[in-house]
Amino acid sequence: MATFDNGTLVLRDGAVTLVRARARLFANGCHEVVGTLRTQRPPRRLQRARALCRALCHGVLLGERVVLVGAGAWGEAAAQALAALGRRATRVREGEIVAAHGTSAVSKVTVREGDRERTLPCDALVVAEEPVASYELAGQAEAELGWDAQRRCFAPKSDDEGATRAPGVYVAGSLRRRFASHLEREADGVRVARRVARDLGGAP
Repeated sequence: MATFDNGTLVLRDGAVTLVRARARLFANGCHEVVGTLRTQRPPRRLQRARALCRALCHGVLLGERVVLVGAGAWGEAAAQALAALGRRATRVREGEIVAAHGTSAVSKVTVREGDRERTLPCDALVVAEEPVASYELAGQAEAELGWDAQRRCFAPKSDDEGATRAPGVYVAGSLRRRFASHLEREADGVRVARRVARDLGGAP
């Protein structure tokens, strides 16, 4: 998918369609990051916290000695899910990964906490960094981007109802700010949709 010059390319059922609309509302959320590692090729069993939670929902445990790095919401969910299974992860809430060690699979990880580094044995490394906004499409639509210090990423700038400075371009949900729950994200989507309808001259 791409958007430019008031048009949006949409791929559906193997066909590409150019859609032109009076308003474009982007609610494509955010994505998780692993960060940078001092290794050319990350070893296996390095995963994001959300992926670990999904695997646990299907009864799949990818390691016995888990190191969980980061303080994001999915990190807390992963720690609770492991505890419910009688497993305990080594938590590194306020730190960063320096290097993941291992050949075919991770065997230990070096983390930095402040000015101190330590190496922890593990057979699964889980990253729970704060998700970053998927701002690329909104940026293509000429929405102004700014640095979100809370999430440490760029995000589209908008007013309280999701309108950007680009005419006819709106953003909603976790694309534009961090919300505590899916209910808050849903409420934001409704609020922005009402603004779009109002700007287009429709019913509020």
